[in-house]
Amino acid sequence: VKKEALQYAENINWFPTHIKEGRFGKWLAEARDWSISRQRFWASVIPIWKCKCGEIVVFGSVLELENASGKKITDIHKHIVDEITVPCAKCNEEMHRVPDVLDTWFDSGSMPYAQLHYPFENTERFENNFPTEFIGEGIDQTRCWFYYLHVIATAIKNTNAFKNVIVNGIVLAEDGKKMSKKLKNYPDPSLVMDKYGADALRLYLVSSPIVAGENLNFSEEGVKNASRKIVQTFWNVFQFFELFNKNTKIVDFPSDLKLALEKSSNLLDKWILIKLDKLIAETTQGMENYNLPMASRPIAEFINDLSTWYLRRSRDRFKSDDEKDKNDALRTTFFVLNQLSKIMAPFAPFISEFVWQSLNGKKFTASSASVHLEAWPESFVLNNDEIDIVNKMDSSKKIVEICLAARSSSGIKVRQVLNKITIKSPTISLLNFNDDYINLIKEEVNIKNIEFIKQDGDLVVDLDTVITPELELEGLVREIIRAVNSLRKDAGFSINDSIDLCYSNRGKILDTINNFRGDILKKTLSVNLIEKDISDLKFKKEILFNDDKLIIGITAHS
Repeated sequence: VKKEALQYAENINWFPTHIKEGRFGKWLAEARDWSISRQRFWASVIPIWKCKCGEIVVFGSVLELENASGKKITDIHKHIVDEITVPCAKCNEEMHRVPDVLDTWFDSGSMPYAQLHYPFENTERFENNFPTEFIGEGIDQTRCWFYYLHVIATAIKNTNAFKNVIVNGIVLAEDGKKMSKKLKNYPDPSLVMDKYGADALRLYLVSSPIVAGENLNFSEEGVKNASRKIVQTFWNVFQFFELFNKNTKIVDFPSDLKLALEKSSNLLDKWILIKLDKLIAETTQGMENYNLPMASRPIAEFINDLSTWYLRRSRDRFKSDDEKDKNDALRTTFFVLNQLSKIMAPFAPFISEFVWQSLNGKKFTASSASVHLEAWPESFVLNNDEIDIVNKMDSSKKIVEICLAARSSSGIKVRQVLNKITIKSPTISLLNFNDDYINLIKEEVNIKNIEFIKQDGDLVVDLDTVITPELELEGLVREIIRAVNSLRKDAGFSINDSIDLCYSNRGKILDTINNFRGDILKKTLSVNLIEKDISDLKFKKEILFNDDKLIIGITAHS
């Protein structure tokens, strides 16, 4: 059957693809005749009875053997079946079973039929699901299970046994040696899952080279990173949303991604939804090609964008007095989390289910009681305007990255307001960067002005690091706001809790507090700003500014 086996092998999709023509293809091309008999005890008996006269009978089922022997058969192990004889139709002598058993790989290769007791039962179910859509096993099985599945299917069904296959590598210890109980050179899997969660372990493995036929030196640090960068960050975004969603009813909820894009005019909303569309497209392509690293790796990048750019830049919108803008931010975040839980479901099934259930409440039908029963999200083709948003936002993020690096090297904290940055580039100009992008850069870098200069060469960003007394005072205000919000967190206050902000100082800081009173109250969710002796307050902090000292404290507003 080698000629047919080679022909049907062309129908199989392998990942990684080189296995098809490589390890599997070459082994199949050089295949020898298969000696399926073994002289052992614990294995499936060969159902062949032979007579001294040379007559041979092959039995296709237990029932056939019962009818021929006249004996009830309840056990088909070798030592039982060897005692069963049948009369020879040719010479009327007794026929005895040949003593050999089947190669155990014959059993393994017969799995598709044996698991359904085919062809004696479940015929329609088998025929509707054969060849099977997908299997996965280790790279050593190219010459074993994969091979025997294929040979038997070729011989008895004239087809390949499977359509798609993922070939795994081998998990080794962190030092590259084989894992050994004796050496104890690997962490206990149960303890790893207890510590970081099964989702983190799963994400680490499906995004690693092991699902691309390569070996993996297992590292607990890799699981830790998957937990921190993906699972925990996803959870933090969900918790942030829940915090602001408790007392707000989201209105005008979109049914699909395209409609969600049309609902909001906010640049950040549009950007994160376009990034979500790209994530769906990339993950779908990876899944359809059975390329799990390609499918899973973009998730980490998207969650990072969602948390460190979209959510941080939208933070004030969730507290906004502008009800439309606040609803747009909540609705967009809700939609993204809902879709993201579906995308993550195959890779992080537990947290995905929890988030989806939490977002959707108990309004389920029989077909939508779980994220794992939901339809897979669909992407759409981006138009030029949407592509332009992604490109300009990427440029904005790059400018911010350069500016923050310049701040860091100059030893100037981000909380300190600066006057200006100058952006020199052959492609970026004031004409194609509207106010939305400019304001994002200003807020993120904490500068007042941006100057664009068109020039040849690479992108260059010059940061004006001169701090005037006026700028220094604005930096102090930010320092005060940050300190108060830190005290709020220490005291366990939520966004629904109002506080009174108390302070005590001597010097020029008092003028700054009075000049920026409204801004400080709003951004710290304070009702009153009171100058008093705060030595008896539990939550307080000291701030030094030149030769002045400010002591701030907070208490619940009654």
